[in-house]
Amino acid sequence: MCHVTGTAWWDIPKGRQDPGESSLATVIRETREETGLELMPDALVDLGVVYYREDKSLHLFVGHVSRSKVEPARCVCTTYFQDGRTGALRPEMDGFAWVAFEDVPRLCAKAMARLLVARLPLATLGALLPVAQCLA
Repeated sequence: MCHVTGTAWWDIPKGRQDPGESSLATVIRETREETGLELMPDALVDLGVVYYREDKSLHLFVGHVSRSKVEPARCVCTTYFQDGRTGALRPEMDGFAWVAFEDVPRLCAKAMARLLVARLPLATLGALLPVAQCLA
C-alpha cells in the first residue's frame, strides 16, 4: 500500500488515463510513477470496472507479487503536487508498506476499504497487488 502524502490514509496506486492510453498502460504507468514498481502487462488480471464511490469508478487490475521481490523501503514516488499552504512540491505518496488484510479498514479511507475488503475479498485471492485506473 502507498501512504497518501498529507493525509492519514493509505491507498493503492491509481490515476487518470492519458489521451490515447489503454487502461492497462495507465495502471502500469501510475504504479511506476507512484511506487517505482515496474509491472509486466501479462502478469496483471483485468477485473473490469468497479464502483468506487458516488463520483468515481475504477478500472481495477490485480497481479501476483512476491513479498521477497518487493521491498517497500525501496519504493519511491516520482509524481508531485504543489502544497497549497507552503507552495512546496510534495510527492503524491510518501510511504510504502505491506499491509495485513485485517488492517485495511483502519488504514484506508472508507470507500477504498470497502472496495478491498468487502467487494474484492483480497484475503481469499492470495498475494495480490491491486492497481486501478480512475474513471469519472
